[in-house]
This record gives sequence, C-alpha cells and structure tokens, in this order.
Amino acid sequence: MKKISIYEKENLLDRAWFDSSNVLYGECQDKKNDYKTVKIVFKNGAQYLYLGVNVNDWLMFREAESQGKALNSYISKKDPVTKKPIYEYRRLEDIDVNEIESEYQKVINAQEKPIEIDKEGFYDLAKNVI
Repeated sequence: MKKISIYEKENLLDRAWFDSSNVLYGECQDKKNDYKTVKIVFKNGAQYLYLGVNVNDWLMFREAESQGKALNSYISKKDPVTKKPIYEYRRLEDIDVNEIESEYQKVINAQEKPIEIDKEGFYDLAKNVI
C-alpha cells in the first residue's frame, strides 16, 4: 500500500514510498508523450529498472493495495504466449535503504511546513524540502 507519493515537476519524476512486505520505493521518470522508465527498490536494497513502461501500468502499480501482486501484474508481467517479460529490465547496483528512508523522512518533514504549490497545482519537492 502506498504511504505517500510526490511528483517533482522540475525533474519530471513521480516518486512513491510503500508500506509493503517487500517493495520499499518506486519512481517513474516521466517522458512527455512517451513510455516511462520505472525504478523499483526492494526492502533488501535490490533495485530494478524497467524500460518502456506504459503509464497506466505504473499508476496501477503505485495505487495498488499490494505492491508485490501489482508488480507481477503490471510491471514485471510476462507475455502469455512467449512467457518473456513484457518490459525490458535490468538489475541495478543495490542501494542502502537508509537513503530511501531518509528521503521519505524529508518528505514527511516538508508536510509539516507551509508548502508552496505552483499555479498548476504541483508541489515542488526541491523548493519545499531543501
């Protein structure tokens, strides 16, 4: 289940932290009028990058009650005929999960301050946290 998500307009980055038994964090690099690049970080620090992801699959994953089930259904799904992954992916170098938790804490702390919303209604993390 999603704890919180933010959209960094300046970086075109949709970020989400999860309360999941396995998935800690995910981010979707927005590419206007193109498929997306999605990074998933697991609680053990393993990271995977998925390329060419349909934005609807990202949104279904992000908003799901169970990120583990949603990951299998939307992001790491396989073609029913070939049994090959729909999306190209690669494993990235493991990350220290404390970095992800620290970023989450910054977002939570920023919510306690008056926040600055731009005229289009976007919350700019860079302006409001750092």
